[in-house]
Amino acid sequence: MISGPYKGQVIPPRYDSLGNAFDKQKQPCIHACADAHEDVHKHDCQRLGLRFNDLTHSAQELPAYITELTCLLTALMAEGLPPQGPHAQ
Repeated sequence: MISGPYKGQVIPPRYDSLGNAFDKQKQPCIHACADAHEDVHKHDCQRLGLRFNDLTHSAQELPAYITELTCLLTALMAEGLPPQGPHAQ
């Protein structure tokens, strides 16, 4: 069980593209940004109600992924890392 905005709900673990669960203690930024992604869905559902289901999958996901990406890039830049990676020219 989780406290905060998801109080009383069981939130599944976050996974990378290989299916490995992220460790919330070791990777708090990833969890925070994934939570920001899910918060977009929560607010859209609250705002649109059942009309949310009328949206295409892309229309449901795009704002959430933009929010998640912005969060991740902000975290990277806050640590002094360039968003394009350490090997960029």
